[in-house]
Amino acid sequence: MEQIKESLSVLWISPARDDLARLLWCAFAAVLLCAAYLIYRRATVGKAIALLTQKECFSEESAKTVEELGLKNAAGLSVDARLVKKTADETPRYYIPEELKKKAEYMQKAGRAKWWQAGLSILAMYLVLVILYHVLPGFLGKF
Repeated sequence: MEQIKESLSVLWISPARDDLARLLWCAFAAVLLCAAYLIYRRATVGKAIALLTQKECFSEESAKTVEELGLKNAAGLSVDARLVKKTADETPRYYIPEELKKKAEYMQKAGRAKWWQAGLSILAMYLVLVILYHVLPGFLGKF
C-alpha cells in the first residue's frame, strides 16, 4: 500500500507542497479561467452569429434589432465588432456584412467543441503541470 501511495504522490501535486507547486497551480488556474472565458464568449458570439445567419441579416437593409433576433441583450452582438456591424440608427440593428459571411460561418464551425475534448485539454494541462514540477527544479538549479 505504501508503494501505491508513493506512486500516486508523483502524480498529485498539492498546492500546499511548496512555493513551486503554488506557482504552477496559480498558472494552471489562470489558464483554466481564460479557457472558460473564451469558451463562454465563443458560445455567446456563436449564438448571435447563428441567429444573424439564420435570419439572413447580411446588409443594413436586412439588419435586425436585438428584440427581433430574440436575444435578451446585445452582449454577443456588440463584442465582436469585426464580424457583427451595427447601424447608426436610434435603435441599433445588427448585421453581418456580405464580405464577412464566410468568416462568420467558419467561426461557427470552429466554435463547436465536445465536452470530452475540454476534459482531455484539462487533463493535458495538468500533466504539463506535473512534468514542469518535476523538471523545473533541475533546470533552475543549473542557473
